[in-house]
Amino acid sequence: MNSKVALAIISCAVVVVVFLGEVDLVTSAADPCDFDRLNPCKNTVERNLTNPPPKCCEELKKQKKEMCLCQYINDKINKTIMDFVKMAGNTLCTKCGTNPPKCN
Repeated sequence: MNSKVALAIISCAVVVVVFLGEVDLVTSAADPCDFDRLNPCKNTVERNLTNPPPKCCEELKKQKKEMCLCQYINDKINKTIMDFVKMAGNTLCTKCGTNPPKCN
């Protein structure tokens, strides 16, 4: 095989690998169901505060719209997240002025 052809093939392979890696990173960053994004709600739940911070309510409403809360509740693998959302989900939704999700 010609060394120029081999170099071209390797270069193409590197470009494809880099592109796929970037696509994966973009997909991960855009994942609407990231439980860590609900961290602004943690103090409200732990201290039973009346008014959650705006960032908490914004993220809660986004994740409710995407049915993330139901995914967390139905997640049998991560019991900590499941229990937190079951316990706090309805209360937080009410405090943030939105209806709790209707999960199957």
